[in-house]
Amino acid sequence: MTAAKITYSTRNLSEDCDMIVPGTNSPERTIESAGLLEKLQRFSEIPAVNFVDESASMSLKGKGVEFVVTNEGGQLYMVEAPTATNSPVLRSPAEIVQFLDDEFSPPVVPTTMDDVVIRPPSMRDKLGSPKLLFGLVAVWAVIFYFVTRAEGPEGVSMIKDGARAADYAAQFQGRYGALSPAGSTVVVFEDGRVKVYLTTEAGVEDAPIMDQSASFGERNGKVVLVVENGAVLDRDLSGSLVFDEEVYPRIP
Repeated sequence: MTAAKITYSTRNLSEDCDMIVPGTNSPERTIESAGLLEKLQRFSEIPAVNFVDESASMSLKGKGVEFVVTNEGGQLYMVEAPTATNSPVLRSPAEIVQFLDDEFSPPVVPTTMDDVVIRPPSMRDKLGSPKLLFGLVAVWAVIFYFVTRAEGPEGVSMIKDGARAADYAAQFQGRYGALSPAGSTVVVFEDGRVKVYLTTEAGVEDAPIMDQSASFGERNGKVVLVVENGAVLDRDLSGSLVFDEEVYPRIP
């Protein structure tokens, strides 16, 4: 792709797209394929734990079309804007760049009339259409996403029994973390969703910095809470939530 055909901007990402920087919104800039591939690879390598308290995204635009790329549990998902009416597609950094190259590269125009061949479109031509191909790939990717998601993160088997899940929901429901000092994190699980709030000098903020659905699974014989972004929350003997080495005590 050429610099005139694609622009990108970021939200809550560093200049190199290799770490979360809350509150950072970069302006739109043009970028070449090689540079975009490097930034997407660095974005995909950010640990999943970094997205528990903050989300981030990259916006890619060309020819009046916008795609939003997010990191969900170490995997990149691309969705065409408006995101509320389109389905996310699982893609590697290289696949994203290749798709944009195919979608936004200018068509090859014959230099002389001798090169022009007029013929009716065949079925092979239609199947070779980049947009149709993207549609077919998108359908497959969405199916693959939900099939693999049902299996849960590696080492976790999802609980499909509704009665068991309801019982665990009652056990896990509540607030976890610390109400002070300022800058502490409060994790709330209720109504099948995990919400993360920050505390300030005035108390817990009203708006969560993360709000995602969650379901239950089993890992090593223990019940765990699997968040939409791929994070897995465990519970210790005291009833505290545990994410990797972080412990969030239950708040009475």
